[in-house]
Amino acid sequence: MNRLPISLLATPIKPATDIVAKTSVLLGIATLASCASSSYTQVSGAAPSSMISVSLGQRFIDDDFEPVEDEFTYGVEFSKDLPSAPLWWEVGFFASDDEDSGTNAEGSTQEFYGGVRRYFEDPGSKLHPYVGGGLSFMNAELDGGFIEDDDNVIGLYVHGGAVYDITPEWALGLDLRIFIGEDAELFGIDGSVDYTQLAVTASCRF
Repeated sequence: MNRLPISLLATPIKPATDIVAKTSVLLGIATLASCASSSYTQVSGAAPSSMISVSLGQRFIDDDFEPVEDEFTYGVEFSKDLPSAPLWWEVGFFASDDEDSGTNAEGSTQEFYGGVRRYFEDPGSKLHPYVGGGLSFMNAELDGGFIEDDDNVIGLYVHGGAVYDITPEWALGLDLRIFIGEDAELFGIDGSVDYTQLAVTASCRF
């Protein structure tokens, strides 16, 4: 696999203005704030059936994306349980970016995904491990200011981790995620944008 031609991008970087990414995360934070302002009251032993989560972490893209392969990532997710099965469905958005001062190159991704997850509950425990997976749609971009290219790819993701109850409404967690998908064609060269990602999560149930 050939590495993507980052050397072509040795030009001044224009300011990053990712409206979709920033808006999505701001909406997630606003939802968490709204959730915090309303208390959840447990009735007849019923548990919350929906959850909003915000994530911050590090994404390690394959070396084809070098030298902007280690990207800061952030995202927002909504999940809800399925009454007919021991599963939750999940939909969300992630964005990531990295900048290399040596080549003045910037790499970024935007990703929409949907899938299911399963919790492995231990009655009475505040720790809730889970595994999940689904389908993801990613846009990968390399930007050097005066020259840029991007491509859309489809792939599968799997993830696993655990959340820990701080209160009946709030939980903190750790999530490990792997994406495997199509190669992205950037500047006429196919390169892998598969990644491994580690993130911390803050979640509000309602």
